[in-house]
Amino acid sequence: MLDEQRAGRLREALQAAGAQVASTRIEQPSSYLVYAPPAFTRAEAQQRLAALRAAGQGDAFVMQDGPLRLAISVGLFRTEESARTLVTQLQERGETGLQIAPRGPVTVRTRLQARWPDAAAAAAAAAIGSRFDAVPRDCD
Repeated sequence: MLDEQRAGRLREALQAAGAQVASTRIEQPSSYLVYAPPAFTRAEAQQRLAALRAAGQGDAFVMQDGPLRLAISVGLFRTEESARTLVTQLQERGETGLQIAPRGPVTVRTRLQARWPDAAAAAAAAAIGSRFDAVPRDCD
């Protein structure tokens, strides 16, 4: 996947070489927060925190500020899959109601798919892609 600027230049080069190009824009958050929703009172938040720590989440803490004030931060993960794995593990231990929220700056990447009119034109893909550090893959 490419950043938007490089993807635009690569798209132009591929189209100039005869390819039909389709693109997909992908937004990827920098991390994912697993949390228990905000409690109504500090005492309720402390009770939920104690339950999560008893379930093995010793590094959980009560969030003090912002829209998630009195929520319990259970963990921060690079991938949504890792966050989902933790939620599943905690559900198996009886902890329910946990949520996942994207956090941090969003990285925007673009995936290009080029279709070539013939095999000879497709041979140009590797040369064009290498100029942009893009790796061509067969889609079939």
